[in-house]
Amino acid sequence: MSTDVSLIIGDYRNSPRVMLYRLIVETFKDYLETIIGAWGIPFFRLLGEASYSELQAITFISFIVFGLLFLYFLTFRKSSWSSQETDNRWSQQFMLIGALTVLFTLIPLIAAGRDVRFTSQFDRYTLQTTIGVGLLIVGFLSYALQPKLRLIIFLALVSVSVTTHYLNGVYYRTLWDYQQQLWWQLSWRAPAIERILCLSQFFQKATDLLRVMRFGDQPTSFMRIMQAIQPYLDKF
Repeated sequence: MSTDVSLIIGDYRNSPRVMLYRLIVETFKDYLETIIGAWGIPFFRLLGEASYSELQAITFISFIVFGLLFLYFLTFRKSSWSSQETDNRWSQQFMLIGALTVLFTLIPLIAAGRDVRFTSQFDRYTLQTTIGVGLLIVGFLSYALQPKLRLIIFLALVSVSVTTHYLNGVYYRTLWDYQQQLWWQLSWRAPAIERILCLSQFFQKATDLLRVMRFGDQPTSFMRIMQAIQPYLDKF
């Protein structure tokens, strides 16, 4: 989605109070979504859409990652989680730097009329906050929690991250496979399409169906999609 700078400036000129209120409210909401929601919302959404075979694979991978990290801390970093630190000023500095980094990287985004959402896989509006979130989380775990509990939560967060990234990759792989099939089906079902023809209505319908249907264990699901969008193809 492109940004119309003149339109945004016009909004601030015409409704300064509304835009200021939006900036404050959305900054607060997106701040919480970036720090807290990003760990859970994509994870549970992708987990709910995953097939049994994908769940088996990610469970196996997560156990391996969890086990390797636990073995590493048990062998090489035992002192870091078996004893309480006496000087935790660095963790306070991490939290402060991380909190400010997240805040100041979100403000330009919200001021430009955007906001953090987890409804689209193409939403990258939290990418610039990654370093800040990492510093804030590490600082908080080190400052507020006991060493053993800190280790457990850290390993749990790593497992959530691995699961989310793996299932996100599965989503894109599936989407690309069906996009290729879509173009192949389109090439012979509607061979008379003009080269410059706009297919926005057709692809909106196809995209909606791709979003709400589960494909992994249904070999005939793609044919169901083509049958559903056949009326749009008949127009060409």
